[in-house]
Formats: sequence, C-alpha cells, structure tokens
Amino acid sequence: MSTNNKKGAEETGAPEEKKVVLETMLEVEEEVLNKLEKSKFPNSVHENAQRTEIIIAKKMKVDVLKDRIDEINE
Repeated sequence: MSTNNKKGAEETGAPEEKKVVLETMLEVEEEVLNKLEKSKFPNSVHENAQRTEIIIAKKMKVDVLKDRIDEINE
C-alpha cells in the first residue's frame, strides 16, 4: 500500500480553502515562536541549545508557510 496518496489538510480543496488553512497554521506557528522568543532563558546550556534549535525550526516553518500562501496568491 502506497503512502503517496496521503495529503495534508492544506493540500486538499480549493485554493481559498488551502489559503485559510495555511494562514491559520501560520498564525499558530507565529504565536508559538513569539512565546518561545520572549521566554526566559533556561538554566542549563543544554536546555538553551534545545530552545534555540526549536526557535530555528519554527522560523523555518513560518517561512515555508508564508511561501506557500504567496504561491496560492499568485
């Protein structure tokens, strides 16, 4: 059985529906990112490194979501 046919919610439906889903995802990711960036630094170097990795991953995800929304708008 192939998994190639599985699609995420943002990949189904009309472009406007995709855009709404992507914009909602973007809002959530930006909110989480803002909270992470404003949070106090952890006590240990290890925890701080993990926090930094999460922030970088969230920023990348936000960029990807913005790009996908821009593609739909074009």
